[in-house]
Amino acid sequence: MGVMTAGHVEERSQARRDYHLAWWSLLLFLVSGAAAIAVGEGLASAYGYSSYEQDKAPGWLALAAGYPALLVFAIPALVTTHFAVRARRRGVGAALIPLVVAWGIPVVFAAQNVLAYYAG
Repeated sequence: MGVMTAGHVEERSQARRDYHLAWWSLLLFLVSGAAAIAVGEGLASAYGYSSYEQDKAPGWLALAAGYPALLVFAIPALVTTHFAVRARRRGVGAALIPLVVAWGIPVVFAAQNVLAYYAG
């Protein structure tokens, strides 16, 4: 059996902490989702369009309001990336999973909005 030093125990503890924080940081998508909706709706109304209108918004408006909203929505992915990369550097290979989930959520969000725009 090997000898476990205090530094090794502390490093493993920090790696576990970073791994768990990577998973917990995914909850930030709840807040960023609400903020992204507020940003998108706020920009659309600032340009003079209401979400209650029945006609389709022009393409430039979808980009002008959608792109900043997507950036706001993706902020938690940056937080998750920070903790997941730290955990992986400390030897937790499973930290790749929350990293993929964190970047998959904004990609799916963007794809849904693009499909809704072209379908509607």
